[in-house]
This record gives sequence, structure tokens and C-alpha cells, in this order.
Amino acid sequence: VVLRRFDTRSEVDLKAEAVLSGIVSEPRADHLANIPLDDFSNKVLVELCNPNSKFGKVILPKTTRIGGLDGRLPCGSFTEERACYLMGACSWNETLLECEWS
Repeated sequence: VVLRRFDTRSEVDLKAEAVLSGIVSEPRADHLANIPLDDFSNKVLVELCNPNSKFGKVILPKTTRIGGLDGRLPCGSFTEERACYLMGACSWNETLLECEWS
């Protein structure tokens, strides 16, 4: 990921992207992103838990649970309350401090 300070790409940003494109694996378009710093949280960090996103599809293992939710991590994989709720099918157990299926 190339993080740039502004919305437009500077010459420095383009050079950084060119250097990284030479070392990332194929398909390069799926493994490289040039993103403004303000968008990093939404376009990269939040999307890591989305199995259909650019990065999530590579990082998340494919899991299946009877009744659906193909391609999502089991709720027990989340050890933090906010991440637990982001999955939608999970809920946070305040007593046990763990994420479980809703």
C-alpha cells in the first residue's frame, strides 16, 4: 500500500508505486494500492474483514458454517468487540468477553 498525503498523486507517489509494483506478486493490480492517507482506515483496515474486498479476499481464510455465511471468519476469531459486531452475524458476550454467533 502506497499512502499519499493528498488526493492527487505526486511524482513521489508514482515512484513509490512503481517500486512496489516491481516486488509484489501477480496479479499486481490485486496486490497494490495507492491510497490517500485519509482513506486508509476505510479502504484498507475496515476492508481486511470483508472477504469480498481487495485485501480481505487474500487474507481471510474461506470458512463455511451450516446455515450460510460462506467465506467469513468464525465469530470466535474476533477478540475485540468492535470487530465482532462488524461481521453482522456475531454478537459480543460481555460476561465471557468473547465473540459468538448471534
